[in-house]
Amino acid sequence: LSVVDGHAIVGQIIAVSPKAATVLLLTDNTSSIDALVQASRAPGIVEGTLEDKLVMRYVRKDYQVNLGDRIISSGLDQVYPKGKLIGVVVRVSEDKIGMFKSIDVEPSVDFLRLENVLVLVSSERELPDLVKEVAK
Repeated sequence: LSVVDGHAIVGQIIAVSPKAATVLLLTDNTSSIDALVQASRAPGIVEGTLEDKLVMRYVRKDYQVNLGDRIISSGLDQVYPKGKLIGVVVRVSEDKIGMFKSIDVEPSVDFLRLENVLVLVSSERELPDLVKEVAK
């Protein structure tokens, strides 16, 4: 299940217990989200890093990407709903060799000030499964 702060993605639930849930933050180096550059619709994968930052990979060089462009979820990973804000482009670089750009993304969530989150349930079928998991 995906976790948001009301306007942007925080992460996803990876474990539950009767009174708590463990959330894998989108900045974690094991996290990845199928994403789009909102303006150009350039597809790519947003990954967390060891420095609690985000990098968007696998964006072909022929797509236009500008500083300040919003990065949103594509919905293709079936974890996050389409169109949820991930962050904003803060740096774009291209190697002379290769076919992809490297894009640094500033998360839209301020994790140091995060107090409340929402868990998004995409279908009525997922909620009973979650309740059964917590009951175990």
